Amino acid sequence: FAESDFYGKKFLLTSHPLKERTPKGNVRWSIKQNRYVEDPPPNSRKNQQKSKDAPIPTVNVLEVEFFSNNTFATTGGMGGSTILRGKFYVIGDQKDQLWMQIWRFGFGRSVSGSVFSEGTYLSKDDEKTYWGKIQYEEELSVNATKTDDNLSSSVEAASSSTTNSKPHVDENDPRLLVKGSVMFGYPLEPQPVGLFILTETTDTNEESEEEDLESSEEDAEWDDDQENRDEQPFFDSDDAFQ
Repeated sequence: FAESDFYGKKFLLTSHPLKERTPKGNVRWSIKQNRYVEDPPPNSRKNQQKSKDAPIPTVNVLEVEFFSNNTFATTGGMGGSTILRGKFYVIGDQKDQLWMQIWRFGFGRSVSGSVFSEGTYLSKDDEKTYWGKIQYEEELSVNATKTDDNLSSSVEAASSSTTNSKPHVDENDPRLLVKGSVMFGYPLEPQPVGLFILTETTDTNEESEEEDLESSEEDAEWDDDQENRDEQPFFDSDDAFQ
């Protein structure tokens, strides 16, 4: 893959946080049970109450557009005038990994070519890094079918019906798919804080242009039919009795 594969395309960035690890208690030998048992961690009741009161992790969905200068920007999902911007690179020995890094400040407005985010409610939590593996949606479906060879024929029929319901994907231009982890901090030891899926979407402008072209062609055909009808001579009813 190359950076040019992402130029001028829009993607949906779906991310969700990782589950918090619960503290483990001490493991000891129980004479009564004659086996190893695990004691509950200290303040377990308080932790359980905090976990109940904690808000449910939400799934964030952003619309991201990639540009030809190896930058990207959010075009939807943030609300208001907030825009997240950053740079992206295709890395790895086989060039099959995507590195997306959001810049909160960049080098400032005074520097030409600086990449920075905008918004009143920006915080340090917005400055994240996305690192994942690039693949095509067709490759993902092929790998899924290989792992499901032992399924019954009924399941195969159901899967074929679901694949037929999916939108048609052009073989000459397959859609890209990136799956990986969301990290906070990037210099030395970034901390994984979530998972993300980056899926390519179809451009609504292109679809509207195609619909307008089809409607204009239909209007032109209708006008031609009307002209042909007008050019035909008028049929007189008296001629039928001659």
